[in-house]
Amino acid sequence: MVFKIKELGYLLKPGEKFTNEEDCIDDININTKSEIYLINKIEEKLNEMELKLNDKNWIETLTIIGNTIPQNNNLTLNQQFNELAYEFIKIGLNNFKKMGLEFNRPMDFYSEMLKSDEHMNYIINKLNNKLNNNKSKNKLNKKNKLNKNKTTKKMNKHKTIKKKLKK
Repeated sequence: MVFKIKELGYLLKPGEKFTNEEDCIDDININTKSEIYLINKIEEKLNEMELKLNDKNWIETLTIIGNTIPQNNNLTLNQQFNELAYEFIKIGLNNFKKMGLEFNRPMDFYSEMLKSDEHMNYIINKLNNKLNNNKSKNKLNKKNKLNKNKTTKKMNKHKTIKKKLKK
């Protein structure tokens, strides 16, 4: 299949050649046909789209259109986006207040969603048991170290006494 690249408006750069020159159109024929712009119909469609957006309640779209970005040269782009987002959040929360809607979640919002209370109690008990086991193991390890230290000291004393007696 031969591509008619020139029909699409591609102009050859110096030194470029098409593999099949017969199927290509001359540069003269490019963009000579008159384009038809249906400006009236395009404007009608734009107006329809704007009307549909304006007819909906704010709660359906939650769109917030703010002011232009304040050009502060001292701030990075990320900080500017953070400031804009903070402003938009304020606007959105004020809109919720005007509508009388609650926007704060309860403190235990995620607790029941993720795990039931029974399962959470089971997990807490398991963690407590692990902690207790670790504490008891640590105590035993400390006792064992102390005992080893005591026995090594006693052994060293016996060795030194034996050396003295041999002399």
